[in-house]
Amino acid sequence: MNKRYKYDNRIRGYEKFQDKLLKVARTYSNIRLIIAFAAIVLCVVFYKMRREDLFIINLVVMLTAFIFIAVKHSKVIAFIKEVKILKNINLNGIKRIEGKFAEILDTGEEFKDEEHNYCNDLDIFGASSLFQWMNNAVTFKGRERLSRILKGNMSFDKNIIYNRQEAIKELSPLVGFRQRLQGKAIINAEHILNPQDFIEWGKEKGKDISNMFIMVLYIDSAVTIGFFIAAMLNLVSFGFFMAMVLLNVVIIQGNKKNLGSSLDMVGKHYKAMVSYRDMLRLIERRNYKSRLLKGLKDKIKNQSFDSYKEFVELTKLTETIEDRQNAIYLLLNILFFLDFHYYNKLNSWKKIYGDNIEDVLDVIAEFEELSSFADIYYNNDDYAFPIIKDDFIVKGEDIRHPLIGEKAVGNPISLTHKGEGWIITGSNMAGKSTYLRTIAINLVLAYSGSAVRAKNFECSPMEIYTCMRIGDNLEKSISSFYAEILRVKAIIESVKSGERVFYLLDEIFKGTNSRDRHKGAEILINELSTLNTLGLVSTHDLELGEIENEKISNYHFEEYYEDGKIRFDYTLRKGISTTQNALYLMRMAGINC
Repeated sequence: MNKRYKYDNRIRGYEKFQDKLLKVARTYSNIRLIIAFAAIVLCVVFYKMRREDLFIINLVVMLTAFIFIAVKHSKVIAFIKEVKILKNINLNGIKRIEGKFAEILDTGEEFKDEEHNYCNDLDIFGASSLFQWMNNAVTFKGRERLSRILKGNMSFDKNIIYNRQEAIKELSPLVGFRQRLQGKAIINAEHILNPQDFIEWGKEKGKDISNMFIMVLYIDSAVTIGFFIAAMLNLVSFGFFMAMVLLNVVIIQGNKKNLGSSLDMVGKHYKAMVSYRDMLRLIERRNYKSRLLKGLKDKIKNQSFDSYKEFVELTKLTETIEDRQNAIYLLLNILFFLDFHYYNKLNSWKKIYGDNIEDVLDVIAEFEELSSFADIYYNNDDYAFPIIKDDFIVKGEDIRHPLIGEKAVGNPISLTHKGEGWIITGSNMAGKSTYLRTIAINLVLAYSGSAVRAKNFECSPMEIYTCMRIGDNLEKSISSFYAEILRVKAIIESVKSGERVFYLLDEIFKGTNSRDRHKGAEILINELSTLNTLGLVSTHDLELGEIENEKISNYHFEEYYEDGKIRFDYTLRKGISTTQNALYLMRMAGINC
C-alpha cells in the first residue's frame, strides 16, 4: 500500500470522526438552548406563583445542568480542534511525498546562519529548505534541537549515530503515535514559548511563606467573610467589611513584587505545560526496544519520578493563575489571598521536581526531533540507512537529492582514501552544483542518524564545509573573492586542528581573474589532497583536470542536442568534460553572438 493511500485513509477516517463530533456538538448546543429557555419559562411561572422555594430550586438545577452541558460541549469542541489538526498533519504528509512541501508554513527561517560551514549553501533552513521538508517538531526546544542536529552542532560518533538509526527505525512505523505527539503540541503552539525562564524558575529554590503567616491569612479571610455575612444580616456596618478588604489589598500589593512576577511567569506557560503533560503521557505509555528510546523514557519515568503525574499536578496548580488579572481571580484573591497559597504550593512542587524540568523538556524535544527523521524513512521507500565507518570514506550508489522529488537523477560517489577528491567539470546547467549539494545534504542526514536517499551509502564522520554561494558582504566590506579566501582558511584551520573534513567547492575563486583562479584552485586542491580530507570540486576550468593523480580524479556532466534543443541527462561520467554550451544559452536568451 503506497504512502499516499495510507495518508488518504487516515484523512477520511478523521473526516468521518469529525462529522460525528460535529453532530454531538450541535446536540449539546441545542440542549443548552432548551435548558436556558426552560429555566426562563419556569422562573417566570414560579415567580408569578410566588413560590420562591421552587424559583430558587429551578435556578440552581437549571444552572447546574447548563454548566454541565457547557463543559461537555467545550470538550467536544476541543476534540474537534484536535481532529482537524491530525487531519492537517496527514495533508502535510501528502504534500511532502508529492514534493509540495513549500506550502508548509514552518521554514525554520530564524535558524539561518550565513556564517555556518554549509547551511546557506545547502538550503538547510528557509523557504524550500531541508528543515521545511522534514520538520515535525513544534515545541521551542524541539525545533531548536532539530536545528542543532542539522547544523552538525552535536558531536556524534559512530555508536551514537547507530543508536539514533535504531530509534528512528523504531519510530518510523508508529505513525499514529508520532502524529498525536505532534498534534498535542500544535494545539497550543502559539503558547509554547522559550521555556528558559520556566526552567530557571524550577532551579531557583524560593523561600516558603511561613506557616504562622499563612495561619494569619486564614484568620484574616475568615474575619473578612464574617464581616460580610454580618453586614448582609445588618448586624454590623459594611464599613467593617470594606476596612478588611482595604487591609487585604494592602497586604497583596505589598507582596506583589515577590509573588506576582513568579506567578505570572508560571501562568504564562500554563498552556505549554498542558501540551508537555499530554506529550509525556503519550511517551510514557509506550514500551520501547531501542536503547536510545528506552534511555529517554527512563529519564522521565522511573522508580523515583513520574514526570507525567508531576506535570498533571503542576497544570492543576497553574490552571487558576493562568490569567491573574481576570475579575473573578482578583475578587477571590482579595478575600482568600490566592497568590500566597498558590505561591506556597508551587514552591513545594518545585522543591521536589523543579530540577527535572529541563531534562523533561529535553526528552520531549528529542522525541520530536527523532520523529521528524522517522517521518523521512516512513515517507520514502527508496531511502536506506548508511553504514558508518571509521576509515575515510564517502561511497554510495544511486544517490539523489532529497528535495528534488521524482525528477531527481541518481549518481554514485566513491571516495575511499584519505586526501581523495573529485574534480567535476561540465557546461552550464549540466548538474555540477546539484551533484555537490546532493552528496552534502545526504551526508547531513547520515550524520543525523537518518536514512538517506540512495541505494546504499557508506561514510565516516567528518566536518562538512562548503564554498558555493559566497558573495560580496557590503556590510563588512568583504568582496566575494576575499569571502572565499576566508572560507578556505576555515577549512584548512579545521583540518589542522585535528578535524576530518569533507569539502565541497563550487567554482572556487570565481571572484578573481581566470589566471589567478586556476593557479589558486590548483594549489588548494593539491594541498587538500595531503590532509585529512575528502572532497568534491566543481569547475568550468577544464585545465584543472590536468592535475589528475592517484588522489585526484576527473568526472563530468554533459549535455546533448535533440531537435535543435539542448538536453541534459544529469548523469555523472568519468573524465573531463568535452562540451560547452555558453554561446547556445546566450542565443536562447536573444543575445546575438
